[in-house]
Amino acid sequence: MFLPIGLNLEGRSCLIVGGGSIAAHKAHILRAHGARLRVVAQAFNQDEIWQDQGIACLCAAYTAAHLEDAQFVIAATNAATVNEEIVRDCRASHRLVQRVDKPSDCDWILSATIRRGAFTAAFSTDGLFPALTARIRKSAEHIFGDDLARLCEEARTLRMADEKAAGDMHARNLSLQQLAQQLDEHWYLHHEDKRTAGEFGKVYLVGAGPGDPGLITVKGVACLRKATVVVHDALANPQLLDLHCAGALRIDVSKRKGRCMHMQPEINQILVEWAKKGHTVVRLKGGDPMIFGRGGEEARTLMAEGIDFEIVPGVSSLSAVPAYAGIPITDREYSAASVGFYSLHRRAGAGLEDEEWRRIADGPETLVLFMGMTLLAQAVDKLKQYGRPGSTPIALISQGTLHEQQQIVATLDSILAHEELAKLPGPGLIVIGNVVNARDKMQWFKPNHQATTFSIAQAEPAKAREILLVRHAEVAPENQGRYLGVTDAPLSEHGLKQAAALASVASLQDAQMVFSSPMLRVRQTLSAAMPAINHPVTIDDLHEINFGTWENHTFADVATHDPAHANEWIKLHGGFAFPQGESIEGFQQRVAHAAEELMQHAAKLPEGAKVAIFAHGVTLRFLLAYWIGLPLQTLFSIDVAYASVTTLRLYGKRGILQCLNNTTHLQGIQ
Repeated sequence: MFLPIGLNLEGRSCLIVGGGSIAAHKAHILRAHGARLRVVAQAFNQDEIWQDQGIACLCAAYTAAHLEDAQFVIAATNAATVNEEIVRDCRASHRLVQRVDKPSDCDWILSATIRRGAFTAAFSTDGLFPALTARIRKSAEHIFGDDLARLCEEARTLRMADEKAAGDMHARNLSLQQLAQQLDEHWYLHHEDKRTAGEFGKVYLVGAGPGDPGLITVKGVACLRKATVVVHDALANPQLLDLHCAGALRIDVSKRKGRCMHMQPEINQILVEWAKKGHTVVRLKGGDPMIFGRGGEEARTLMAEGIDFEIVPGVSSLSAVPAYAGIPITDREYSAASVGFYSLHRRAGAGLEDEEWRRIADGPETLVLFMGMTLLAQAVDKLKQYGRPGSTPIALISQGTLHEQQQIVATLDSILAHEELAKLPGPGLIVIGNVVNARDKMQWFKPNHQATTFSIAQAEPAKAREILLVRHAEVAPENQGRYLGVTDAPLSEHGLKQAAALASVASLQDAQMVFSSPMLRVRQTLSAAMPAINHPVTIDDLHEINFGTWENHTFADVATHDPAHANEWIKLHGGFAFPQGESIEGFQQRVAHAAEELMQHAAKLPEGAKVAIFAHGVTLRFLLAYWIGLPLQTLFSIDVAYASVTTLRLYGKRGILQCLNNTTHLQGIQ
C-alpha cells in the first residue's frame, strides 16, 4: 500500500533504465515536473521525448555505475532479470526505485494526476491497474473546473505577498485563515454562476437501509459518491458517509423521541436552500425514504420549488430486521399468508384511536410494529383487548442488522414481565405472530455486541492460490490478425518455438493443476510448454468466443463492410452478438461458469498452490474481468500477448493482479 506524497522533482537527478513505450511515458512525466533526467537503454523507440535536449540518453547495457548521483530510479526494461538487478542495486545503495513490471518491488510509484493551477489530485491503484487508474482520472476530470484553478492561483499570489510581510506573523496567519475560508466557501457556498443562470442542483432522496452498511443499494452508493452535501438522520449508519462521501458537507438532522435537532419544515428548507446553490444533495434516510419516513413531504416540497429530485428506495427495516432475527414475516408453514406494517406514532405525537387498534388486532396474521418500543405496554393491552390471544408469540428486536442487535422473544401474556425489557435500547421493531416461532430454526446472524467497522474491501481470506493465465502462441501466418473462434488453427513454426520457450518459466513448471481450452492451438501450446503433463483437465467453456460470420476476417475488413457492428464490438455492449455467432452476454456467462469450475478445483489445493490455465486472448481477458472485478468496457485496454504468462492471486472469488504479460522467456526468439 503506497502513501500518496507530493515530491518536488525540480532539478533532482532521476534515472530511467529502458527505452520502450513505458519508459517514454515515465520520461514525459518526470520531464514535465522539472527532473534532471538520465536514460540508459540498449535501444530506444521512436518517441519524441528521446530527442529532448534536456535528457541525457545513453545507449548501453545497464550497470550499477549508472546509478551514480540518481536520487530516484525507474526500472523499465523488458527483461525481468535486469529489472531485478536494478532493484537489488538500488536497495544496496539506499535509492528509491520503481519497477514497472512488479509493483510489489516498488519503493515509489507515479500516480495519475489532475492539475488545475496549484491544485493537484492524484489517483492510484498501487501500480496494479494503470489502465484502470487512467480511466478513473479521465472520469474525474470534469469535477475540477477552471474556477478552482483560479482560486488556487489567487492562493499562490496571497502566499507570495504574505511572505514579503516584514515578520508580522499575526498578519500572515490571518491571511492564511482568510484563504482557507475562501476555499471552503468556493466548495460549499459559491455557485453564483449557477444561481445567476437559474441552474439548480439536484436532490436524491436515498434509503440507507436498516443499519448494516452493506444493505444500501448500488444506486444509493452511486448517489453518495457524487454528493457535495449530505443531509442525514440518526438511523443512517455514519460509516456510509466515511466510506462513500468523505469530502461532502454533512448536515445532521437527527430526530429521535424526546429530541429533535430540526423539525420537518426546517429539513425541507435545508434541502431547498442547498439545491438552489447548485449542489448535488443526498437526503440520506434510514430504511426506505417512503416507508414511515418523511420522504413524501420532502419530495412534494422540492417539486413545489421547481427542484429536480429522484427517489432511490432502500432496504426497509420492516423486512430486513426480522430477517436478521431469523423471522420470516410471511411463511405458509406458520399460517402466515399476510403481514401488516404499522407505525405507532402519528403527527404531533398523537397515539392510535381504539378503532385503529381494533382493525390492527383483526388484521393480518403477522404484525410488524414500527417505532413502538415506548408504547409496548399499550400495544399489548390493546391487542389482547381486541382479540389477539395472550399466547401469541412476540419478538422485540433492538438495533436490528447491526452487531449490537438484541432481541427478546415471549408471548403477549409474558412479555411485559421480562426482566431484560428495561435494558433493551432503541430503536426497536416489534414482530407479533406465529412466524416468531420459526426463529429457533433460522438463527443465522451472530451478533457480537461489539462495535465493528464495515469496509467494502473486506479482509482477504487466509487461503490464496496463484493463478497463471497462459495465452496460446502465434498461429500460422495466414491466420494472424484474423478472428479465430471456432476455427481450430494450428500453431506456426514460430509459434511452436514460443510455446517451447514457456518451459523456462519456473512458476509455470511448479503448477499443481493444469487446465486447458479444448482447441488445438491451446493444446499445442500446453504440450510444448509443459511436456510432462499427459492429461490436463480440459474445460469446454474455456474455448474461444464464436465470432460467427467474422471468422477468418480481420477487424479492418469487418470495420470496412460493417462499421456499425464493429463499433458495437469495440464498446463491448453486453447485448452485442456477432452475426450468426455468440453474444457478449452469453460468452460472459460461459466464462463465468468456467471460472466457477476452476475455483472449485483450486479450492482443493493448499494455500500458495499454483494453477495454470491455458486459453485464448479474449477468454483470458474475461476471466480477469470476472476475478478482478473490472467492467467489460476496460478490457480492450488489457493486451494479453501471445505465449505470455499473466499472474494473479485468487482469494475465494476475488483476484489481485500480480503481473500482466510476463514474456521474458521469449527473448532471443526471432
